[in-house]
Amino acid sequence: MTDDLVTLYSQPSCGPCFATKRYLDKAGVPHVVVDIREDPAASAVLKRHGMTGTPAVIATVACKKYAWQGHRPDQLEALAYLVTGSAA
Repeated sequence: MTDDLVTLYSQPSCGPCFATKRYLDKAGVPHVVVDIREDPAASAVLKRHGMTGTPAVIATVACKKYAWQGHRPDQLEALAYLVTGSAA
């Protein structure tokens, strides 16, 4: 679906960030990775969602918003199913 948008907020040397990206890649979920150290606006986005660290996923799927912080395999599986129709 072209209206779906999945953004992973990440930073270098973050193991949980790598694990989250790896899951999204394996599941075939199209996503954008934003390095919070390179994008000054990224921290403000996370703060608006009540988040203070990485990884953070903010997604809009079928006009519904999903957001969480941390490597959350349960949330990733649900997101993969919503976006692709199957989990990794």
